[in-house]
Amino acid sequence: MEYFAKLGTRHIGLFTLANSPKHIGLYQRFGFWPHFLTAIMVKQLVDHDEKKTSLQWSKYSELQTTEDRRDCLNSCHSLTNLIYDGHVQFEINSVITQNPGDTVMLWQKGKGNDHDLERRLIGLAVCHCGAGTEGGSGVCYIKFGAVLHGGNAPIYFDNLLYACETFAKAQHMSRLVAGVNTARLEASER
Repeated sequence: MEYFAKLGTRHIGLFTLANSPKHIGLYQRFGFWPHFLTAIMVKQLVDHDEKKTSLQWSKYSELQTTEDRRDCLNSCHSLTNLIYDGHVQFEINSVITQNPGDTVMLWQKGKGNDHDLERRLIGLAVCHCGAGTEGGSGVCYIKFGAVLHGGNAPIYFDNLLYACETFAKAQHMSRLVAGVNTARLEASER
């Protein structure tokens, strides 16, 4: 806890067995109390038809230049900062540096002549894949995911999950795992 305080961490949470008084009691001694539950959802990956969508997705690892990566991280920050004050760049860079997976980014196509300048980031998911990661063997674990809030958020969220599923299959994973906080009712019902 002292280390988190030294880092200036503003929000800390732990996952434990909700039906284990022993675990809950241990964490309560450190100031962690049950709040909202997080549903851990698992999907077996099977072949599916390609979905027709006006949205496209890409991987952070595909960005070639430092400038492109910086611009992308700024877009990620703008999106996630609307949800919770902070920056996800450390997690994104950690995945690139340590290579446990990649970051899937969901884009809305532009309407101008210069497509790349006109597209807008509307979702992202930091994914860990396979043995030696938090997901484990054969699993693509969505460690963090977010979409732009608003009336289209459910559509964006569905498309982000589809992009993660497609990414996971390309990595030869057999399951997709994600935790969704039940406080986000619309997301947890997906």
